[in-house]
Amino acid sequence: AGAGGVNAVAAATGVAGSGVDPSITFLGLCRPQHWPLLCRGAGAQFVLSVPHGAITFAVLEYVRAKLNDVFLSGRDENAVAGPGLDFLSSSISTITVSVVATPQMMIVDNIMAGRFGNMKEAIVGIAKEEGVAGGFYRGWW
Repeated sequence: AGAGGVNAVAAATGVAGSGVDPSITFLGLCRPQHWPLLCRGAGAQFVLSVPHGAITFAVLEYVRAKLNDVFLSGRDENAVAGPGLDFLSSSISTITVSVVATPQMMIVDNIMAGRFGNMKEAIVGIAKEEGVAGGFYRGWW
């Protein structure tokens, strides 16, 4: 029984030790020489998130207002559509805004992957190498 128990402990230790401890990975990334990796693509993300957010909320409010007109027309002006209409309007606006969000994600992802150094290089490079439809909207079709 003693040898079997030792083998079981050795096997369990080997399996447990084969994974990477997330705290070790995080601490490794926190070293100063890895900071540029953590910041890669941040400028493009910040610059592109402002118009993305503005378009998202503008489309959401427009869709919500139009759906309220359709579903609540002829009712009391204090009537509330409820969470179902909010869910529907959010779904429609999210699908619509993906026309803007997908190219943004492709630009930032390519910068983060190290293919391009900045936003201008990424836009020109993706358009030249893969075309607008194939490069900026990869994954849609």
